[in-house]
Amino acid sequence: MWLTSDRAQAGLQREALLRAEQRATQLSDALAGQVQALIGGIDVALLQLRREWRGNADEFDAVARSLIAALPPGSISHVTVAMAGGDTVYNSLGTADRVNVADREHFRVQQQSGADRLHVGKAVQSRLARNTWTVIVNRPLLQGGRFAGTMNVSVPTGYFADRLAALALDE
Repeated sequence: MWLTSDRAQAGLQREALLRAEQRATQLSDALAGQVQALIGGIDVALLQLRREWRGNADEFDAVARSLIAALPPGSISHVTVAMAGGDTVYNSLGTADRVNVADREHFRVQQQSGADRLHVGKAVQSRLARNTWTVIVNRPLLQGGRFAGTMNVSVPTGYFADRLAALALDE
């Protein structure tokens, strides 16, 4: 009887582990779909923002804010424009702060690439939105086919954590 009980318990443990693995895969797939949709929406926004950038931060601000509002609430911390030397000349936070991002991976990748491509950077602590960790998604600004800077969107890492927490978890 004791042997039968041990076998039954081992079987139940295997079933529970299998269910947990299946649920983890479902959650992973669900989150991946949400992230993929967000990045696709950000790319469309970056292409539009880049078309609208004329070098005048005041005129550009309304466009940037309207595109931020069109994306899921809380998904975008801010938009920045950095010129070829890495100096930011616009941020949607409404501050006069200017920072240099020439040392940041997301900027260097675009500067060195020479290609017109979307880049999703590693999480970094924002220099503008202090105490906020963000993932920079950007595209290069090109003039005559040459690198002229970057158009950047900052996605707070907390947004991803909130999306994961919002997925229904079983006990």
